[in-house]
Amino acid sequence: MKREDFPLASMQTVPAAGVAIDRVELWSRDFLQREFAIGADRLAPSADLYQDLDLDSIDATEIIMKFNEAFDREVDAREFRRVRTLSQALDLLLR
Repeated sequence: MKREDFPLASMQTVPAAGVAIDRVELWSRDFLQREFAIGADRLAPSADLYQDLDLDSIDATEIIMKFNEAFDREVDAREFRRVRTLSQALDLLLR
């Protein structure tokens, strides 16, 4: 997986979140690989979280809880469960 595969990847900081985009992207990819044994080759921006990555709503809740803990944020798990792709998930996490 290369940086070009994620159009959001840069060293910009999202003002509302105050979190570097690279940091969120790297955390997300590492977390999915480590906790759910998802290979890096499956982590394309267009990957469907549920069909391509075999996640379910419980997994989505776990991801958002761990993200909120890691970044001291308050992203709503119900809102996260509505996203379908990895790219949409990153967009939501960076709001």
